[in-house]
Amino acid sequence: MSKLTEVRQQKGITIESAAGYIGVTADLLEQLEHNPDDLSISEAAMLSELYEVELKTLYE
Repeated sequence: MSKLTEVRQQKGITIESAAGYIGVTADLLEQLEHNPDDLSISEAAMLSELYEVELKTLYE
């Protein structure tokens, strides 16, 4: 399980909700969770805000 998936699930946020928040489809977010290097800076920043974690946490 990727760190992105782990953090999202720990926060109780569905993939659909997170995807809607950053403006992508759930399918695309699922792909991005498996390969976070493909996240844009703005997408990563929005996810860190939504998950209430520091940006670097998403890449640990």
